[in-house]
Amino acid sequence: MHHQRMNRLSYLITVSWLLIAQITTGQTVGLTVHGTNSHNGYLLMSPIASNGIYLINDCGESIHEWTSAYKPGLSAHLLPDGSLMRTGNVNNTSFGGGGSGGVVQRLSWDNEIIWEIMLSDDNTCQHHDIYPLDLDRFLVIVWEKKPIAEAIALGRTVNTAIDFVWSEKVQEIVVTGENTYDVIWEWKAWDHLVQDADTTLPNYNAIENAPRRIDINYVTGPPTNEDWLHFNSIAYNAELDQIVLSVHNFSELWIIDHSTTVAEAASSEGGYSGYGGDILYRWGNPQAYDQGTANTRKLYGQHHVTWIPTGFANEQQLIMFNNGLNRPQGDYSSIERISLPWNGTDYTYASGEAFAPSTADWTYTAEVPEEFYSSNISGVYPLPDGGSIITAGSSGKCFQINAEEQVVWEYINPVSANSFLSTTQAASNNTVFRFAYYAADYSGVLNPDADGEVLELDPVVPGLCETQSIEVFGQSDDVQLHDNILWIENNTPWVIINLQGQTVMSGSTAAQIPLDKIPLEVFIVVTPKTVKRIMKL
Repeated sequence: MHHQRMNRLSYLITVSWLLIAQITTGQTVGLTVHGTNSHNGYLLMSPIASNGIYLINDCGESIHEWTSAYKPGLSAHLLPDGSLMRTGNVNNTSFGGGGSGGVVQRLSWDNEIIWEIMLSDDNTCQHHDIYPLDLDRFLVIVWEKKPIAEAIALGRTVNTAIDFVWSEKVQEIVVTGENTYDVIWEWKAWDHLVQDADTTLPNYNAIENAPRRIDINYVTGPPTNEDWLHFNSIAYNAELDQIVLSVHNFSELWIIDHSTTVAEAASSEGGYSGYGGDILYRWGNPQAYDQGTANTRKLYGQHHVTWIPTGFANEQQLIMFNNGLNRPQGDYSSIERISLPWNGTDYTYASGEAFAPSTADWTYTAEVPEEFYSSNISGVYPLPDGGSIITAGSSGKCFQINAEEQVVWEYINPVSANSFLSTTQAASNNTVFRFAYYAADYSGVLNPDADGEVLELDPVVPGLCETQSIEVFGQSDDVQLHDNILWIENNTPWVIINLQGQTVMSGSTAAQIPLDKIPLEVFIVVTPKTVKRIMKL
């Protein structure tokens, strides 16, 4: 008889796994994981192919929406007063690279244009990212076109068959009217070059002896690529008065000094650290300044480098999304966190070596690394307790890991262009540059108690926020939940399995198990009579 019961139990485990697999893999978009200790804040989602911008709560519901005449160009930020500062793509034909923008808008909570300024012409174009400093002031990254003849005159020897080089500048802009602005600070990469090709041309030096300068001949990508540096994120540290940039094509992050005057920012002197606009700190690819090899490279086409705020776990460290593009070890993404060698005046640097640290303080990858991969876009926001909100942008996915690296929340963008996907459609054309995260008490969320609606069509009912226990198979109620206690009421063999069908607990008699003793957010209880899927709240 015992042997028959165990055969029945094995059968039920198999059946339950098949049923759960249908439930968990059948939903392609919307809220797909909502476990205990998942965030209770908000995410600003601006799908790349859509004119809509959506504020999403932790239940995967849109509680507020904006629309624009422009698709993203690419970032958007919810400001403390409830207005939205966003970039838009004006389709500048002189700058057709990925992330092209050209306009920055501020929209009221009610979707009215407060101001709209153009940063786009034949020779310049805003792209990828902005960083708000207040309601009408922001930092912005801008492409600027340089004729190849000018680059050659400064020592350029590679990719000289192209007509132009797209360099980069950072501007601090104050909006002065509905369509007007002033540039009050500016930094240009073109002012901080080094070359070792021709002693008769400007900025000649051995590259390894000029780690704070930018090698004009460090070029990646195809010979026809004009987009030399390709900045893709910008962030500001007010305590240090410094800016960090993600430099995609160098696979590096750079920190520059914002305490300089405009004249000092164009030189190698001045500012708090005394280096003017030269690079204060760089990390990720020492080959870019001849202080490393392929084996010492750490970043591969990274995005969204940002400081961890004071008061958070690992405060004042840098965290970034390492896309893993062309990573020798395989196609997978990771999150990297590094401590900085800041000594109170500048970043400690030993001549003839790469900037420290030699390895990241912490790296996150999926348990099977290749299951987490986004070759482009994407981002990461730190949480106070050491967890992170992560955007895998190419698949439109946002997920939360806790400090123990467990996935406790996941949402997949259901907006495909300007239409909506159903929960059973294959996700397509739903990329997101990055989901911007805001805590539950953020002042910019003007309707925190609003009832939202899911964006996906044919939503799963009940949703993950609406239920704690779902009976999947069985005719008995010998498995119950009462006051966060799991009750198994009959003296029969039972197992608790994870969503991969692996046993994590088992027994042969009645049991009362507190949910906090079960190391899973979602699990399946199997007895000879019942199979139940349990989700913790």
